[in-house]
Amino acid sequence: MKQAPQFRISRSRDAFRHKEAEQDKHQMMDALHKNQPPKEQLRLIAALQQRRLLSEYREYMLVINILGKLKMWKEAMGLLADMERNGLPPDLFAYNAVLRALQRNGQWETGIALLDEMWAEGVAPDFVSYAQVIGACGHAGEWVSGLKVLADMEKKGVVPHVRAYTAALTGCAKAGEWERAMQILQSMPSRGLTPDAFCYNSAMSAMAKFGKWQATIQMLHDMRANKVPPDTIVYNTAISACKKHKNGFQTLQLLIDMLDHKVDVDSTTYSSAISTCAKSGLRSEAMELVQELTGELSLDFTEQTYSAVMVAHDDDWAQAMALLEEMQNSKLPVDNVAYTSAITACGRGRKPELAESLMREMKLSQLSPDIIVYNSVMNAAEKAGDWSLALSLLEEAKSDPNVEPDRISYHTMFTALEKGFQGPSKAEEDVALKTLRLFKDYKRKMRPGKFPYTVALAACERSAAWEQALYYLATMYQDGVEQSRQMMFHAVKACEYSGKSEEAQEVRSYLPAKAVNKDRVDKRRSEQKWPPSAWESPPEQEARQEDRRRPDFQGRQGKPRDYGLGGGGGRGGGRGGGKGGRGDQDKEDRGPPRGPPRAPSARSEKDAARQAAIAKAAAIRASKAQTAV
Repeated sequence: MKQAPQFRISRSRDAFRHKEAEQDKHQMMDALHKNQPPKEQLRLIAALQQRRLLSEYREYMLVINILGKLKMWKEAMGLLADMERNGLPPDLFAYNAVLRALQRNGQWETGIALLDEMWAEGVAPDFVSYAQVIGACGHAGEWVSGLKVLADMEKKGVVPHVRAYTAALTGCAKAGEWERAMQILQSMPSRGLTPDAFCYNSAMSAMAKFGKWQATIQMLHDMRANKVPPDTIVYNTAISACKKHKNGFQTLQLLIDMLDHKVDVDSTTYSSAISTCAKSGLRSEAMELVQELTGELSLDFTEQTYSAVMVAHDDDWAQAMALLEEMQNSKLPVDNVAYTSAITACGRGRKPELAESLMREMKLSQLSPDIIVYNSVMNAAEKAGDWSLALSLLEEAKSDPNVEPDRISYHTMFTALEKGFQGPSKAEEDVALKTLRLFKDYKRKMRPGKFPYTVALAACERSAAWEQALYYLATMYQDGVEQSRQMMFHAVKACEYSGKSEEAQEVRSYLPAKAVNKDRVDKRRSEQKWPPSAWESPPEQEARQEDRRRPDFQGRQGKPRDYGLGGGGGRGGGRGGGKGGRGDQDKEDRGPPRGPPRAPSARSEKDAARQAAIAKAAAIRASKAQTAV
């Protein structure tokens, strides 16, 4: 029997393998066209590359697009070189597919380098290429580089397009550069481009981040003037700007404007409007919007809608809890806003146990409570008089690495501890010691105000910590806190309870007669209407007393006092100057008398005669003394 030639067997075997490979390739490409899980897509792409089955242009394009969605931009870049090895030089569409992958991953530096490579390879980039690189710069927060790429596009003579300018505008908007975004928007008509609704919305989003709600409303009017009808997204952006400024009246006007121009409203529109009205004090209007949302409109409730309705019911803890339970039963994800609204409602309803249980539920749901949540639960404990729960929550907040207690946290805690001073004596002492430790920690982190100092001095009184009380009185000047009668009284009591009567008497000597307004004090100190000893420091008061003991002490008007008999100055100087009168010299400094002159009374004539007799007697004594000399 004749044996078949070896080359025929080898050729048939290669043909069979090629046919089998083609069948496998078609099956894998068909699978890639379908919506496969990411792991399955990666497995198929790896098999195609390993067996070198990619050979057609459309196959490369499909794989590059899938790699871009999977954030595998390096593999997408490598397919450009693979195309060239297989005799398929990359064209404009292939480069744009890779640039799209770079845009999704924010690889702006690689995108700029790929643009230069396109010019070097003789493939002229179009506006799509530049728009994607500018978008990559905006995605990475490099808005300055994006503007440079836009300028390079104009320099290279690429035809300008709205898409490229929109990408630059969006990059500036994300970086908060709303003024630069406005400049780009205003420069588009001079280049023959008409901004669309997306351009306006990007600029409005940048202004909304900084609360520029007036400029946002003005841009709505500009859109209508330029015959660009605002859509639902644009109105939602404007309402969001009003929400940050808590402008409920303007929000209601925007809703009316949407209905007048027959613009569709959605759940986001009503959610933002309800939250804005509730936060701006328009609770009745917020409840009317809730009734419209749940009654007339057939809109699906989202997590934002439930959160907004709960914000409107933050003064009714039962209704807020019912909404939270309804939200959980609808299998919607409960976010931080919903939990915070329910916890705030429980705090206002003085339900600290319920508020704390909601916070524990947040942690079990893999949600991180922020300082607002902690403050709400602490506020509930403070209103219920449970200072121990509030203190444990503050310690828990300090131990949480993602939470930093603020001034509201400490003030709420001081208020709760102040209420704890009204308990039994042993409990008072325990509360006082905890208050002093808390105040020491608070003073280490931020500068205390008048209220924390008052509570700390009250704690010093309860615990008889007289040295600490005097120390706090001394440090109040450094912190710019004005002393009050209540603070000084607490310090006096702390010294008396410790048996330090001399220190108590010394502090009592500095006790002001009444609380003085600081602005009024500064004004009267400058005018020198009276000796400002009530608000001076002890060293200043001692210096002033030493000056008064000097014989050449200047009076209030800056002139020496007359201690002689003339004018009735000093003690026993008669009734002419009144008790401790200042004499005729001081009378001259008072200026002209106010009002019309009054007729001399019998008493004034008698006083005048007495003054004349005293002056005559003084002159006789002076002449006798001169004769004797």
